[in-house]
Amino acid sequence: MKIFRLFRLNAVACFLGVAFCATLFAADLKPVVSITLSGYENLDRSFEKVLDIAGYKEFHTVLTMMTNGVDGIDKSKPAGFVLLGDNNDLVPAAFFPIADFEAFTCPGIEVLKEMINYNADEKTVRFDGNPTDEKEDSSGEIFRLIERNGWLFVLPVKNESSLPEQIDPAEWMGGIDAKYLAGGIIHVDRVPAELIDSLLAGHRVSASQDENVAKTLEAMGKLSDFIKANIQTIEFGVSVDQSTGDILLSSVTTPVSDSSFARTVEKNQSPATLWSDFYHTDNSVFAFVQSHLLEPEMAEFRKNQWDSSLNNVITAISAEEEEEEKNITEVKDLLKEWQIWGDKNFDTNRSDNAFSFGVDGTFSAAVSIADGEGLQALIAKSFDLLKKELSASGESDDPDIDKFLKSIKVNDVKHNGYFVNAFEIPVSKIDKDFSFLIGIRDDSMMLIAGSAEETVSDTFKEKTSLSRSKNESPQKWVLSVPNLAKFAQTLDEVSQNEIADNIVSGLAEGGNEAVITGQSEVIVQGLHQWITIKGDLIKLVFDTVGSALSDEKDTDEGVLNPTTTSHSEQD
Repeated sequence: MKIFRLFRLNAVACFLGVAFCATLFAADLKPVVSITLSGYENLDRSFEKVLDIAGYKEFHTVLTMMTNGVDGIDKSKPAGFVLLGDNNDLVPAAFFPIADFEAFTCPGIEVLKEMINYNADEKTVRFDGNPTDEKEDSSGEIFRLIERNGWLFVLPVKNESSLPEQIDPAEWMGGIDAKYLAGGIIHVDRVPAELIDSLLAGHRVSASQDENVAKTLEAMGKLSDFIKANIQTIEFGVSVDQSTGDILLSSVTTPVSDSSFARTVEKNQSPATLWSDFYHTDNSVFAFVQSHLLEPEMAEFRKNQWDSSLNNVITAISAEEEEEEKNITEVKDLLKEWQIWGDKNFDTNRSDNAFSFGVDGTFSAAVSIADGEGLQALIAKSFDLLKKELSASGESDDPDIDKFLKSIKVNDVKHNGYFVNAFEIPVSKIDKDFSFLIGIRDDSMMLIAGSAEETVSDTFKEKTSLSRSKNESPQKWVLSVPNLAKFAQTLDEVSQNEIADNIVSGLAEGGNEAVITGQSEVIVQGLHQWITIKGDLIKLVFDTVGSALSDEKDTDEGVLNPTTTSHSEQD
């Protein structure tokens, strides 16, 4: 089915995004991708701190016992994996701070050697899942273990001559091991077009016969060209604050000099401007705000991606039109109108949006738009088409669907400057009606509000005062979960799975200090983004999951015990 092939192509695009960053054309074995794991001592200290904060330090004792007596390893040095470039080929290589692999001992090492088909005489491993086949022409890749300068290197036999006599893995890692417990760096600027073309070659035959596939491939090509022209490196990693036990997830994206991305980063060096009612611990249990200026070339690229996505959908619908009994021309025309409206937003060269869960269980979102009146007309037309299609298909016989159709109200009359569109989604399983509202203002603002507790009109009245800060400085994103316990209380009302219900209930009973925060900033290297998971949250999750598993075990034993008691009484 053509729709299925469309989704398959999108999956291939995701794969190419990874493979794209894992190739290069240099002939001197420069790293394309470097993944490193900090030294054993650093890992051990960090695990100990996290488990100590979580109140489960005894787990660290178990881990220590498992690694006692490890010989042949330098615990102060990192281990890692790299993809090296040799002309247009990729050379995978792993490295470990092991001076003598034969002397390396720890629990399970012999099992590991068997799993990787280790040949002690040849010092090779074969990854083909068939340890009994010793033929050289058998399927699978053969890797050689090479001990050099206090390191153990593992790389394909066919590439072993490429490894220099004097090599220090620090040249591959680029300092990543000193920054993160586990991290990596992708050198996007070293990607050869030849390898990308070879990855796409298998789909060109299909593209010649299918217009939709051809358009998807064209979009993928533009995406890869744009990435190569704008991004030099992507660095990422995980670290632990040794004083608090907080876990930090961060990344740094370095732009190509004087590229569109570099100019956009330069435009966005000011601190984030906060939207009212969103980033406030007293009013929110979850908040995300994002706003920044776009350089014209970047905005044009985003517009092209928007157009390409909708064109793919329209093409896919066109391909199915002859096979469908109903007329879908109206749907395609509506999608084209959405495409035109979306283009107007990209022409503003900026992106603004915010999202928040309130302490009262309501949620709200806001976004700046270019054409409020045009959006109102599109929403009204879309709802009319939805009601017509559901009614024609007989879905209105369902009580919930019928209730939903009758509850949609798309108003032309303004309220406090907004076009007001309201509707409800009945959810029988939890016996509640979720009320939604979309408010659209002419002066570039769209507001979405919702509630399972209050009427939608009450929610709207509280949010109509929402406005973006008067500060017009460029902005970045800010995320906050200041009170996980209150956030979980909202989820607790809709969770249905028994284990999930126990976990959410446990989180809802936790303290108010469990927080997650995230933000971005412009630094010398480029765009730095990070998310911090507080140690208090880690402890809360450990306690909650442990309690849920304990309750599940008690329940299982409770089922068995009555049977045992019954037999005893009979005896």
